[in-house]
Amino acid sequence: MKSNFKSGLVLLIFSAFAFVSCEKNSSESDPYFDNAYECQKNSANRIGARCKDGSKSKATGSGACSRHGGVEVWLCK
Repeated sequence: MKSNFKSGLVLLIFSAFAFVSCEKNSSESDPYFDNAYECQKNSANRIGARCKDGSKSKATGSGACSRHGGVEVWLCK
């Protein structure tokens, strides 16, 4: 029982993080992405990603855009 509760709690926390870190439309005007340009995944100055569904994410590692069709392009500054 405790194992199922912990698994559910971890999933809930991860889902909340994914929702906050990758929202469609709100990131379109987010100044965080001003002057960002497309770059390679291994770029040291990567700041996030544009997801395949058009949303943007501030996540820079594996799992970025995981619920948005994956990463279309990485963004750098």
